[in-house]
Amino acid sequence: MHEFITQILSNFDIEEGHSFQVLFLSPDLIVVDTLEGWHVPGTVPLKRVSMRGNLESFAIADIISMINFSKKTGILSFVFSESTKSLFFLKGDIVFATSSLPRDRLGESLIKAGKITREQLEAILKEGRGGGVLGKLLVEKGFLSPKDLFLGVKRQVEEIIYSLFLLKKGVFFFFEGEFPLEGLTKISMSAQNLVMEGIRRVDEWSVFLEKIPVGQLVLVRKKKLPEINLKPVEKGVFEHIDGKSTVEEICRKSGLGEFETYKHLFHLLSAGFVEYSSGEDVEST
Repeated sequence: MHEFITQILSNFDIEEGHSFQVLFLSPDLIVVDTLEGWHVPGTVPLKRVSMRGNLESFAIADIISMINFSKKTGILSFVFSESTKSLFFLKGDIVFATSSLPRDRLGESLIKAGKITREQLEAILKEGRGGGVLGKLLVEKGFLSPKDLFLGVKRQVEEIIYSLFLLKKGVFFFFEGEFPLEGLTKISMSAQNLVMEGIRRVDEWSVFLEKIPVGQLVLVRKKKLPEINLKPVEKGVFEHIDGKSTVEEICRKSGLGEFETYKHLFHLLSAGFVEYSSGEDVEST
């Protein structure tokens, strides 16, 4: 039993002789807190955990707004059953975000936005690791401009933040205090604007997913199109509907990001420009 407990605690960077307490913040989640204070793995120890709780009792919007109104500096970490996501605050504004999920990484975000190809990413990953190194190498190789890299990091951070609003179970901790800015692509964004957009997206996502439930769905253009003028951005998305590309592929080709592409596909479906593929459409295309 002693060996089993020692092995478990080693996963939390706790060694023999250290003081700690075990917190049961949800039925399927155990959090171990060293009495000397929490620290985010890979960073220097921060001053203190000034706020902690369960997402079943506190809304994401309220947590972010509280830190913003208080103009606090620190790292807000969310722990879910299969991932950890963190928001970095500087005097109340969000300046960066990280996620442990592979799909939230910078490279994957740039691919989804249509800025780089899978082949380019794999070639770069052979040379270096880490978000900062990856971005630098992409620019050096000419795959991205410095401006596209900045916008790509901004989009990645925004998508991590917006994804939090869809999650209802988990725990959070606010590690209050200064954190190292070296190596971070600092992007100062209004926390309140992000909260308002996050709430709006939650409401709209549920509507979009009722109409377009899976990313592997294939859409086709209707033979008789309605006499409605499309906006330029809708025309751009419409051009990617070829009867072969899945919704996931269209999201990548459009360069608009998943949410915006789904929104325009929803409008095209509702207006009668496209329909679901029967499977025969793909064969005959």
